[in-house]
Amino acid sequence: MIKMLVVDDEAGVCEVIKKTFTYIGFSVFSATSAKKARIIIEKENPQIIFLDILMPDIDGIDFLRQIKKEHPETIVIMVTAKHDDETRQASLSAGADEFITKPFSHNYLRDVVVQKIGDVLNEKGRMKTPSLLLVDDEDEFRKTIRDFISNRYECVIEEAAEGLAAIQAVARIKPDIIFLDIKMPG
Repeated sequence: MIKMLVVDDEAGVCEVIKKTFTYIGFSVFSATSAKKARIIIEKENPQIIFLDILMPDIDGIDFLRQIKKEHPETIVIMVTAKHDDETRQASLSAGADEFITKPFSHNYLRDVVVQKIGDVLNEKGRMKTPSLLLVDDEDEFRKTIRDFISNRYECVIEEAAEGLAAIQAVARIKPDIIFLDIKMPG
């Protein structure tokens, strides 16, 4: 299970992010100060941290530097109401993996996290590009699914329009995910 920490002095922001990612299966912790966050980081070792820049007890960018020094593999995503390029550049220069401005949507947060996890895993060579097999005798359905997935995720997509072709594709590519129609020719 992926562990995530949300560090923001606004409890409402923590709750929104926590609900977004708990819903999809992450273990999410929250802290309204850097002091509380340090305890959680040491105890839980989260893989992803959402970090506010304007914190009451420490500047978020300074805290980012500390986190990256002690836990360089941790994905840190800065979340702030400050929209200026100077703050963005300072965050990225200090080691932030991404910079998100408030307000944000749930879908945007999920997309950013999925992309960053994929980037880190691919950089470290721990994950190959996922492969999908779409098995359906309706061309239009396969096209709809292919377009939806390929516009959002980096993956290899194979298709089969009938059962025998699907069996051969499974043997050949060993897909990570199969979308399979129940009623098919062959």
